[in-house]
Amino acid sequence: MSTQVQHRRGTTVQHDAFTGAMSEFTHDTTRNNIRVHDGQQAGGYATLMEHQLGAANGVASLDSSGSIPEAQLGNIPHSVFEAQANVEAANVKEDIHAIYLISGDAVGTYTDTDNGSTDTLTSDDGRTWYRVKDVDVDRISDDIFAFSSRLVTVGAGGDFSTINDAVKSLSHIGLREYVAGGFAVEVRLRSGFVWAEQILVANGLDLSFITITAEDAETAIDASAITVSLSLEDSLTPVIGAKYGARSPKLGCLLAYPDASLALDGVAAIYDASVAISPECGIKNARQAVSAFNGGIVSCFPRGLRAGALIEWGANFTGAYERAIHANHNGRVYLPRAHLDDCACNSVNEAVMCIWGGEVDLYQSSIQRSGGTGLLARDGGRIYARETNVADAATHGYQAYHGGYIDARYYETSPAGDGGCSGAGGYGVAVDTAGIIEASHMNAQNCGSTAFWAAGGGIITATDADGSGSNRGIYAQGASIVAASNTKLDNCTYRAIDAIGTACVSFDAGSAIGNLGDIAIRSDASASVDCRNATITGSAQSALYAYENGRISADGANVSNAGTYGAFASRGGSISAMNLNATGAGTYGVGVENGGIITCRSMTGTSGKAKNTLSVDGYILG
Repeated sequence: MSTQVQHRRGTTVQHDAFTGAMSEFTHDTTRNNIRVHDGQQAGGYATLMEHQLGAANGVASLDSSGSIPEAQLGNIPHSVFEAQANVEAANVKEDIHAIYLISGDAVGTYTDTDNGSTDTLTSDDGRTWYRVKDVDVDRISDDIFAFSSRLVTVGAGGDFSTINDAVKSLSHIGLREYVAGGFAVEVRLRSGFVWAEQILVANGLDLSFITITAEDAETAIDASAITVSLSLEDSLTPVIGAKYGARSPKLGCLLAYPDASLALDGVAAIYDASVAISPECGIKNARQAVSAFNGGIVSCFPRGLRAGALIEWGANFTGAYERAIHANHNGRVYLPRAHLDDCACNSVNEAVMCIWGGEVDLYQSSIQRSGGTGLLARDGGRIYARETNVADAATHGYQAYHGGYIDARYYETSPAGDGGCSGAGGYGVAVDTAGIIEASHMNAQNCGSTAFWAAGGGIITATDADGSGSNRGIYAQGASIVAASNTKLDNCTYRAIDAIGTACVSFDAGSAIGNLGDIAIRSDASASVDCRNATITGSAQSALYAYENGRISADGANVSNAGTYGAFASRGGSISAMNLNATGAGTYGVGVENGGIITCRSMTGTSGKAKNTLSVDGYILG
């Protein structure tokens, strides 16, 4: 290298006042770097040199992972450190109060607040950092619950001013490790507390270990504070709600909206979430008291269910303004021995609605005085309402259609009362379009329209039931079936049984005494009625009437003292009446016209036509 080339040079101060020629290079002797000039910029443009990597006023270097080493971050505020040595060499900004160590034996979270932890770090600025590990659920729970009752209070003079504050403070306890026998916390509302908030949980949060109780027998709800929708799609604005797999705190007290007409909703569980209720607790006068949609579950299980003894009642959701219960799309409601009385059914038609695969258990519950229908199961909904009292419904007692199913059997005296569906303004038990209701031993007395009504292939099992005093005992049409063996239909004001259009009614050994208005039993248009050995006495007109291919089996029946005929067949209708007692009839014991047929061998009573003689009126075989 025999040729030596030198460029102009100078200090940093000299360079800052110098404008070099286009493309000229000069040497800054103070910073020992190169300046590139363009003929315009005073001082030119300084280049970065290797010795400036990681140095002050230089540029940060990168480690093998492509990250800037912590030592080069200087006083840039940060709270995440790679290793303990980095913490010990750091000056942490004063406004940072928690740091995080992401590797090494000391990995974890640290706070500058002395929490009593013996596991500490000291940064280069002299600050001590305490590991948060020692402030886990066990330690916090010991601080909060210094007493064995695991109790906090809400309200005047309590531990918290709002329920949400208490629940939020306790929510971390759900992370506790296994505790033999379980772990529970009670949040108790102080006397005079007014519920003016909502408890809404979501996304798998489990707060079921918390039970909200109250010192007062009934706690008022401020409806103006119930404003947040759990589901806009379903128009649900509940006091307590859960969605997306969450489990709400248990409702362990009785709440009430002061004015049902201004109320919002009660409890709601949607999308696989759940809400539990303690026995004899609930929400009175809610708009829609209980909702379980899309796999949600609402439950309350009082003691004594398996033993059959009444130890305590179930949930209380009386006085609902619209519905007491609504379950749909596999939503499930388990409220045996519940009180759901006096549901107004405003803008809806039923106190309990179960639809689209929903399931409701109301064993021995009371749903009296509904402003519409008591129970409705439709479109695959299933209601288990054995020994449930739905007396005095304004419309119908039990109703199932489109494949809905209700178990409404009565087998023993119910603590809810044995009212059954008596006093319904319309039908006591009603099925349509393949609906099914089991209603054996049912009390369906004094129904305004019909005690047992079936159409469209529906099925009612009403053996040993009682529809006495109703306007009509049984109505069946359109391939429907009513099984009512040994059932009472006494003193019906219009008719005991109407069977039309291929319907089938079993009334063997039944009783239809003193029918006051019309024919006691009529079978029409290919329908079939089995009333063998039944007692159908004192009918105002004919006791049995088969019309237009309708069939009646009445062997051994007692149809005495009918107002006109004991048994009458017309237009191809037929009656099997062997051993029939048709004495005391106002006209004849048996009679036919227009091709009617009666078989009445061993019958007692008079005949309107000569027996065993075929005529245009028909045929009486006897």
